[in-house]
Amino acid sequence: MSGKVYEIMTKATLAKGTKKTISKHDYLVNDIDKILGCWICNHQYRGVIKQQPVIEGSFDLHIWYSHLNDSFLLKQKVTYCDEIDLSIKNHVLYYCDSNYNYQAYDLNKKTTTQILENIYYPVIKGNEVYYQLDQDDESLYCYDLTTKENKKLKIVVENKKKHKKRRSRSVRRLFEIL
Repeated sequence: MSGKVYEIMTKATLAKGTKKTISKHDYLVNDIDKILGCWICNHQYRGVIKQQPVIEGSFDLHIWYSHLNDSFLLKQKVTYCDEIDLSIKNHVLYYCDSNYNYQAYDLNKKTTTQILENIYYPVIKGNEVYYQLDQDDESLYCYDLTTKENKKLKIVVENKKKHKKRRSRSVRRLFEIL
């Protein structure tokens, strides 16, 4: 059984969100006949905002194994640092809450402001938030964070070529602000 790879999973919870990562840690153990057990204990973590938000943490890994009818225990402390993909602009964290409201949390003032209500699939590009509004036949909108102006986007689909036999066409989507 020597040389086989085993996956050990753990998870950290930060506020109301969860983050799952898989990382590989190599351990040198000679002559394993059988893995008898594995557990993780003393898991500690904290969220830190450096240039990008990260979760720093550590845990103790215990692997109980046997070799030639004798059992051994491998103890190893593992440390990790995982980046979190969040939208942060000018010390303001933008996120969508469980009620689909788009929120802005000021990291300096520790205050939360609701920006948009009942939206889906928000994407922040520069100073603009693009999102879908289901109440309006799933229309797309653009919200400017600096001017606080909300604009409905118009999607125009153009046909480039038409084939008589296949009826396949190449489609180009153009976004035009009304």
